[in-house]
Amino acid sequence: MARYRFSAIDTTRIRFNVEKTIDLIFKNSGSNTASDILYLDEFPSDFMITGFSGCTLSGNSIKWTGELKIGESVECSYKIKALNKIKYDSKASIKYFNGDKVVNEYS
Repeated sequence: MARYRFSAIDTTRIRFNVEKTIDLIFKNSGSNTASDILYLDEFPSDFMITGFSGCTLSGNSIKWTGELKIGESVECSYKIKALNKIKYDSKASIKYFNGDKVVNEYS
């Protein structure tokens, strides 16, 4: 069965008009390929997303899709900036097939 290690975003407050870099590592530490992986982090329009690498920008959401063989890892990074003073709790999610069942995890 594939096991996925999800490095969560820290809970530090993001100050208004200050850029915050988010660095993620997706790693398969299980015994099967993790397939149909979908990582998604959606932000309201009060945030600007820039500098993304290893993932894609879709609207105001960061997304990564793919599969990871045993021991493989991939990095994804992006920058966010609050354009307005807003209270927002990020709820990034990842969904994948672990060789036995579909797994959903949230940060």
